[in-house]
Amino acid sequence: MEADDCDFDHDRLASCVGKESFESAVLASTVAKRRSRRGKPGEAYKCRHCKKWHIGYRTRWKSKG
Repeated sequence: MEADDCDFDHDRLASCVGKESFESAVLASTVAKRRSRRGKPGEAYKCRHCKKWHIGYRTRWKSKG
């Protein structure tokens, strides 16, 4: 196993394992709107590792602008 393989596996584990995945953006967005954390809905995003859709939640340090 090469160093790049280890980095990929670590990134994939951090990005996918333990997260619910969805086959479509529509389904992920629908579920995200129904769930919320502190009154804020999640956002659907396509995972670059598994190519499925996950739900993420913005943290304080991220901003849209």
